[in-house]
Amino acid sequence: MTFITIYKIYDNTNGNSYIGQTTQNPKHRLARHLSYIKTGEYCSSSIVLLNNDYEFITLEKCYTFDEANEREKYYIKNTPNCINKVKYTYKYDYSEYQKKFRLENKEKAKEYHKQYKIDNNEKLLKQGRANHHKNKDERNRKRKERQKYYDSWGGNKRSNNNLLLIDINIFT
Repeated sequence: MTFITIYKIYDNTNGNSYIGQTTQNPKHRLARHLSYIKTGEYCSSSIVLLNNDYEFITLEKCYTFDEANEREKYYIKNTPNCINKVKYTYKYDYSEYQKKFRLENKEKAKEYHKQYKIDNNEKLLKQGRANHHKNKDERNRKRKERQKYYDSWGGNKRSNNNLLLIDINIFT
């Protein structure tokens, strides 16, 4: 049975907390939070993680999304120094902070992506080839479907546009 984990990321340097929920393995979710910082993407958890002195704490597990939303809301409202209180009050606009964060980390993100491509070139090529082969049947199916459509209207319009070749059966 799938469950939803309510978690807290606590900043040991200043006492700030971030509350969240996930259906993923909590370790994978933390890794995603950390990747936001590396790539320069904005996430409010970045405020807590930037000091690199944090604890990832599982608060509880829920079995429905409604229950998880209510429990997350409870923890956000009742946790001191919770940086994402706005999630349920909507009084603060993060868009200015997001812009500032992206601008300040633009070069860092660019450098990270560049280095990632260098370090993982073989892996990325392998993934590209695998995806190409995996989607080959789908591409062929779509190509045949497209050709069938073109043939029903007298062939490919780029090479043979003779309307006399239209299949009369499509009108019946």
